[in-house]
Amino acid sequence: MLQNRNGSSLQFSFGNALCLISAFFAAIALAVTVDLRPSEIVKTSYGVKWVPFEFFGLSGTLFLIFLCVQLLKKNWPKIYIASIVMIGFAYLPYVTEISLFKSSDYKVYESAANNVLQEKSIYNCKYLYPPLPAFLLAKVISQNQSLAKSILNKDYTEQRVLQLVYFQYQAMQFFLALACALATIFLLHKQTSFSSTHIGLTCFLLFTVNQPLFRTFRHNQINFWVLLSMIFFILWRNNRPVFAGLSCCIGIHFKIFPIIFLIPLFFKKKWQGLISLIFFLMISFIMPLVLSLPGSYMNEFLKSFEIFPQGKTFRDNSIHSLCQNFFPFLTGLQFTMIYRVIFLGIILLFIYRCWSRAKFISSETDELFYFLETTVFFMLLSPLSWEHHYVFITPLLIFGIVGATDLKTSITFIASTILCLFIPTFDVFPFSYHRISGLLLILFLAPMKTGEKTVLSDFVNA
Repeated sequence: MLQNRNGSSLQFSFGNALCLISAFFAAIALAVTVDLRPSEIVKTSYGVKWVPFEFFGLSGTLFLIFLCVQLLKKNWPKIYIASIVMIGFAYLPYVTEISLFKSSDYKVYESAANNVLQEKSIYNCKYLYPPLPAFLLAKVISQNQSLAKSILNKDYTEQRVLQLVYFQYQAMQFFLALACALATIFLLHKQTSFSSTHIGLTCFLLFTVNQPLFRTFRHNQINFWVLLSMIFFILWRNNRPVFAGLSCCIGIHFKIFPIIFLIPLFFKKKWQGLISLIFFLMISFIMPLVLSLPGSYMNEFLKSFEIFPQGKTFRDNSIHSLCQNFFPFLTGLQFTMIYRVIFLGIILLFIYRCWSRAKFISSETDELFYFLETTVFFMLLSPLSWEHHYVFITPLLIFGIVGATDLKTSITFIASTILCLFIPTFDVFPFSYHRISGLLLILFLAPMKTGEKTVLSDFVNA
């Protein structure tokens, strides 16, 4: 256990995680039971099919109370406990209120899952992701079908089952988002010497006032799986490299973004983590492809890259959209050449940055920033960079605000936070490109310099 400057230590074991996961599934099971076996003491504001969503306001609250008690038993700093629990209460309405209709993205996941159950292609319904999310959702649908048939009998309908699965999906979003906040606090406490108070308050602020996070909930996106796997990868990169590689591989199976962690792993000579990640990728991606395993969909997944959409709307802050709208006079081959040159330049910048910065890392805190900064290139290298993707840089922005050692860096990270997380989404040229502006501020105005003395601590102590 590493102590931070307040002298407090954090304990959180695998057993603790299993205990919380069990309690959360109990909260879901309670809501599902209320839906399948109605009671006179349970009413609804929005209609019968929304009963589990509304009831989760109660069962989710009970889970947060249980979480609070468990963290108190582990003697976590009270500022951390208060931040995590209040973040949880801020997220509950995202399930009970904002989930009242399915997004177009979720309907695509649902169609892909149904195609898995019917042994059809999952890539003929606008599905753009690796096969794993569709397989997992299909498994949940299948289990709920069996459960509902055994309980409802004549009242069983396919739509009711799909609605129940949608509730479980949104409840899981709540749990994963809360887990991301908790894991970020744990990561910063373990691998920096920052003040517990500053970590707790900044995490609370940036995990609640966060437009990309809200849009992830609103559009039922799978970003929280990727973010959580990324945090665990960074947390375990030194002391549990095999688990780090496995965690990163799981994230890649939801969205391909984390594959670029191969580059900083290589330049930092994290050979165990690098070999582990490559090993898990070979088993889960390459072998099904080479062996043409039936039902793996790996061939179709790779072919989907050929027709992957490239953005041009203003709120899509990808390089492709930027080029499309800032250089409308370029057409055909001219545009393709300019775009590819810029894209190649970003790849070379990423590789050069990883190589050059790896040589100057002198502490665990420096190395933490080195890996967190990689998330900036998630968006810059993506053919589509929607606003909800920017949830991935939340831990980096928290690190930057809490750990900035000079005024320029502090102002840079605060400005980037406002541009990337705080400002709502709108489609107005050129102002909708505020998020990519925040990324560029971090890349070119935020040097990798850490130390015991931070701007935030000086400001608070003044």
